[in-house]
Amino acid sequence: MKNKYSIVLSALLVFSAPVFVSGCGLLDRLQNVLTNSSYKLNYTSKTVVAGEEFTIYLYPKDSTSEEDKYDNVTRYIPGSTITSTDPNVASVTNAGLVTPLNVGECDIVYDIAGTGSMVLKCHVKVVQKELRSISVIKMKTKYAVNKDFVFRGTVYAKYQTGYEEPIVPTVDSTQVDTTTLGNYNITISYSLNGVTKSLTKQIQIVTEEEANEKVKLEASVTDLNRNEFGMHNTGLPTKGTPKMLIIPIKFTNSDTYISNYANVKEDINSVFFGEGTSNGYYSVKSYYYLESLGLLNITGKVSDWYVSGKSSYDAYTQSLQICKDAVEWYFTSNPTENRQDYDYDHDGFLDGVCFVYGSLDRSTGSLGTEGQNMWASVIASSSLTPNTSKPGMGRHMWVSYDFLYQSNEKALERTGKSNYSEPAHSGNGHIPVNLHTSTFIHESGHMLGLNDYYSYSTSQKFAGGYTMQDESSVSHESYSRMLYNWADPYIPDDTITLDINDLESSNDCIILSPHWNDYDSPFDEYILIDLYTPYGLNKFRAIDYPVVRGSGGSPDDIAEVGIRIWHVDARVSSITSPTVHSEPHSNAKLNNIAQITENSPNQYGYGLAEYDQYVELFQIRNDTSYTFSESNSIRKNHFFKIGDTFTMEKFKNQFVNVGKLDSGIDLGWEVSVDNIFKTLEGYTATLTLTKK
Repeated sequence: MKNKYSIVLSALLVFSAPVFVSGCGLLDRLQNVLTNSSYKLNYTSKTVVAGEEFTIYLYPKDSTSEEDKYDNVTRYIPGSTITSTDPNVASVTNAGLVTPLNVGECDIVYDIAGTGSMVLKCHVKVVQKELRSISVIKMKTKYAVNKDFVFRGTVYAKYQTGYEEPIVPTVDSTQVDTTTLGNYNITISYSLNGVTKSLTKQIQIVTEEEANEKVKLEASVTDLNRNEFGMHNTGLPTKGTPKMLIIPIKFTNSDTYISNYANVKEDINSVFFGEGTSNGYYSVKSYYYLESLGLLNITGKVSDWYVSGKSSYDAYTQSLQICKDAVEWYFTSNPTENRQDYDYDHDGFLDGVCFVYGSLDRSTGSLGTEGQNMWASVIASSSLTPNTSKPGMGRHMWVSYDFLYQSNEKALERTGKSNYSEPAHSGNGHIPVNLHTSTFIHESGHMLGLNDYYSYSTSQKFAGGYTMQDESSVSHESYSRMLYNWADPYIPDDTITLDINDLESSNDCIILSPHWNDYDSPFDEYILIDLYTPYGLNKFRAIDYPVVRGSGGSPDDIAEVGIRIWHVDARVSSITSPTVHSEPHSNAKLNNIAQITENSPNQYGYGLAEYDQYVELFQIRNDTSYTFSESNSIRKNHFFKIGDTFTMEKFKNQFVNVGKLDSGIDLGWEVSVDNIFKTLEGYTATLTLTKK
């Protein structure tokens, strides 16, 4: 099938407003700063302890809100220099990151544009640490009987300035009897400069099964989208009953393609909100309801056709304005409709606005240069402003009506026209569906916040081809379900044998990590395991109407039951200018962050070029000869079956750093598939996970 699916444009569009500025705009602002002195530093003085990093930046003197300040964090003035009068006391980077090192005082000097005509200062006083308290987070409270006790938790020390940092405490566990079930106390303590602080915590010795419960992740793709580049545009919520607004757009030349607009509107409604498999496959609503195990129940409405007064060719440069006008038209024409009903998460944006335009998409129609914007995409832009009292358009879908139809015959029957230059979406074949819903499900995956998992730049099938955000086929894998907060993974910290149920019936999965992060965040690097079955949302493509992807494939390649092992690198970085970023981390709740990888290597840029070679999601093939650079889709022999084992060393050629994670460290785990068996509810696998 042609790769005509959406590219989530946040990486392009979001940066354009807060970070990249055209030459004229930059010159105007620079003159404003230098001549009018309209900016000041966020700190003019700061008392800190050694290690308590902070960032200084410019913001308008007349700003009235924290949002005004934040909008200027990323406005880098070329030529500016930021220096410390005593680097032994505190160092500073040219991005404004100040690192206090030793007791003493100094000034951080911000020379705007490096001209010396506008110099601002922040006085830094570094004081000796005074220990005030200690705290513990993510403490493991249940330990398996007859296993050695090893304290698991992150302990923080808090100092007089309020600064907290992780420490290595002393843990007294002499009261713990690991051979007997029950409750026991441990004492956690830490000393600094003659001051000692202690905590008493209770742990339990329990059965092995009780000791390894699922972990509720504390971060999701919603957090990433809210904070990515400071855009605060989250799109469609991943839980609850959000309401989508679908607006069909009629161009002045739409009559070329459609004569029966009522039929097309009816089909749009069926694709988004149809029940079950009434279309031949699932609607957007029924697909996500099943995949989320009932956590997401999308509702919504399809409006009448919006008569734009524009040609489809005008959308090449005016699509954003056309969409804005369509939203205003809808609420003006329907005064009883409440905008806030379409803002389920109260973020000031309409949650799920979709514009279905009355023109062929650029792959089906020969539209030329002016038709370049006629495709299926989801767009997010920082130029759109939130308003909780009057929510407007934010992240939105832009998709052609012709994705509805599988053939010229079907298009003629429903639209009254047959204007396709080729059999519509011929790569799908004439499979017996009433309406083609996969593209709309795929695009809705972007509305919910996911990236594409196919590569825009290479033929490599990193994610294997068979997952909805890869080639619009079958269901989402466990990684996407975790990002949506639908899957609570097992995250073992010691050798264990675990049973997991198949993904379709349970959303079960396992994370293996050398050291799990402090935030319970899926935005990290790890190995992810799930149990695939060719049933549920997969059955249509796997069994009923299989499709062969790539040379050497077979129709029954995914008509299998087996363990899938994924390499995830979803780490994020904090961005302070187009060329300056922090070390990779996993805290998706920080402002102005970006993922450092995607499934199109060498495409990212923005100062993160050293991570371009890595990918976000890679399906490990059960083939020791397979390499990271190969381009085959998943084959039947790529699933892990009973008796198979996985180690990084054994499958080293499927990792960029040959046998190591992208971070350069060892995974430290071995996986053995002990059993896979059928149950009344589906399938279950027994895995032994051995900590090295």
